[in-house]
Amino acid sequence: MIKSLYRALPVTLVMLTGTHLPGAAADELTDASMALCEKVRSCVMAEMGGQISPQIQAMLEPTLDQMCETMKNQVTQVPADHEMYQPALECLQSLEKISCATMTSGEDFITEPCRKYEDRGKQALGIE
Repeated sequence: MIKSLYRALPVTLVMLTGTHLPGAAADELTDASMALCEKVRSCVMAEMGGQISPQIQAMLEPTLDQMCETMKNQVTQVPADHEMYQPALECLQSLEKISCATMTSGEDFITEPCRKYEDRGKQALGIE
């Protein structure tokens, strides 16, 4: 499930964070990444909640917290006027709308906004 999610979150976030401006705010992007993180958290816990012991669940929480923190750190300094900001925002928002069943299916998935974002990122980086 996490693998599928990271397939849908292209590495071009690195491109965004690599070109940030000091002090630039990315509130919408941060909010979208946190909304997606909470969705993933709730999907994982719903999927595994009845199948794992409270002790294992307690061990899983820090992993989910770290995933959310990593996502947040990748977007907090992205300037809102960056050319990839809006496509990144649309990608994150589209992923947040994915059903838990799709997220936890183990299948690769990507939304159309994320496909467009990934294509633009690859083009900007000169990757095909």
